[in-house]
Amino acid sequence: MWCSSTGRVVGWAKGAAGPNGGPRLRQHVASHNGRIDLARQFVSAKIANQATLLRRHGDASDAVSRLRELQRAALEAKSLTDIFGIEGDAAARYFEHFLTMLRPKVVAAEGLHFAVRSRRPARDPINAALNLSYGLLTADALRAVVACGLDPHAGFLHSSGRNTPALALDLVEEFRAPVADSIVVNAFNNGELRTRDFSTVLGTSRIGDRGRKP
Repeated sequence: MWCSSTGRVVGWAKGAAGPNGGPRLRQHVASHNGRIDLARQFVSAKIANQATLLRRHGDASDAVSRLRELQRAALEAKSLTDIFGIEGDAAARYFEHFLTMLRPKVVAAEGLHFAVRSRRPARDPINAALNLSYGLLTADALRAVVACGLDPHAGFLHSSGRNTPALALDLVEEFRAPVADSIVVNAFNNGELRTRDFSTVLGTSRIGDRGRKP
């Protein structure tokens, strides 16, 4: 089975019981048995793109060097536990220096701060913007997976828990930095997002309607 540029399923593997049955069956078998080679590639590509974005826009040469080491280490990981450990180490170093990718005058004028990644709840405007961007990116990946006739819940890195689009989350990993993170960085640097576009109540930051506009 393969997917056309329009997202339409245009063929399927020999022996498949219909346009999607065979590929979906093999996908679930592979997901159940595990494909650590795919998991390694997802995380290595993610770290590589984090390093590239930070090198281009930030000020953290030591962190970039370490990210490159972790990128290579991910390809040699022996287990999912090791992969997640490498991914966590890389994320901590990357987000520690995330603020260096924003223009100093923007950081000062907007009173921006960013220490650690916080998902639910977002503790500051940058985290709130990242949450929104990641959500939109995951939705796009989910639609693409479904359009190609695969099951978004049978993944290789993320666990296939209840209502968890594991495969979509797997595929999103390498696009977080070059798509979602770069959009957030540019939006703040260009003045498209301002702290006034967010509301903070009881330590939770939310992006308002103006900040959500295209």
